[in-house]
Amino acid sequence: MLTTLGAMTATAGLFLVLWYRIVVSLPAQQRPQFTQPAAFRWGVPLVSLLLFSTGLFLLAAVSPWLALAGAGIAAGIALLLLKFDRYSADIRMIHDRYWKIRHANPAMEDIEALFYTAQWR
Repeated sequence: MLTTLGAMTATAGLFLVLWYRIVVSLPAQQRPQFTQPAAFRWGVPLVSLLLFSTGLFLLAAVSPWLALAGAGIAAGIALLLLKFDRYSADIRMIHDRYWKIRHANPAMEDIEALFYTAQWR
């Protein structure tokens, strides 16, 4: 029972911090209005950290190895989700396209390569 409660609490904290990170990383035009107040910018990460650490503490009460495994799994999930989110993938694709144009045409000026990249997008 304590294991399930700890895992669910840690998962809720992980979900909250990842959701916050994705919402805040949106472009300014697409970002919801509720993200503007300082209470949101500081409160959500604080609550998510509190939830996650409470979940790990509950898991550690059962077994330290279980808490370590939970922290490792959470780190792996967070790394994958933050690395492969939609906006980071778009930025990497644009960056790769820009450098492909630059390497194909070394004499081309930066503004021209940027124009062709924007035209492709």
